[in-house]
Amino acid sequence: MKADFGTRAGLSSIVAWSPNPKNPPYFADFPYKDGKVDQLVIAKWAANSPYAMVASHVPALRSFRAIGSDAGDKDGLLHDDTMIHEELDRFGIVNQWAVYDGDHVNRIGQRFDEVVLPFMAKHLDRK
Repeated sequence: MKADFGTRAGLSSIVAWSPNPKNPPYFADFPYKDGKVDQLVIAKWAANSPYAMVASHVPALRSFRAIGSDAGDKDGLLHDDTMIHEELDRFGIVNQWAVYDGDHVNRIGQRFDEVVLPFMAKHLDRK
């Protein structure tokens, strides 16, 4: 499929959050039907959002050795990612959170070198 990043990311979310094996070609339900909002699909999306999942996965999240996330201060997902961090904090789930100077993609290489790989090296088993 040839499409820009936003279109591919949106389609990926639709397929992940409202799959329907009987609805080709994308095998997913879209949030509208016959020009109207499909409230059932919207409810599925809300239930599958990472923010909503925190409350229903507290024991599993607490079992993780480490949780880390970050977002750029110009990232369109900054508000949502901040809410997830705050929800983790509200449930007493230890997590590292950082906001850096950047957008969604412009610091990926740098963040992997300076943050992600050292974080993983520190927290992954070395058995």
